[in-house]
Amino acid sequence: MNVRIALELLIEKAGEVEVTATAVVAAIQAYSKINSAGQWIEPREQVSMRDLYERMTAQELDIYAKNGQLPDWFKALAAKE
Repeated sequence: MNVRIALELLIEKAGEVEVTATAVVAAIQAYSKINSAGQWIEPREQVSMRDLYERMTAQELDIYAKNGQLPDWFKALAAKE
């Protein structure tokens, strides 16, 4: 929580003091990763399920249509979802 409050102050005062743009951007990035409980949360990569299905080969689609089996690469990427 203390880090979040410090970052809020830094961001709010950015226009009043000499700070590099890099410092402000870093503070904003850090602030966006701290939730209201003060926990550091890394954003998850978003995976489009539609894009995954479109990447499947004709053979992989045929196997999926016949027995519901997805390729291993599909399962690994979908797990990020």
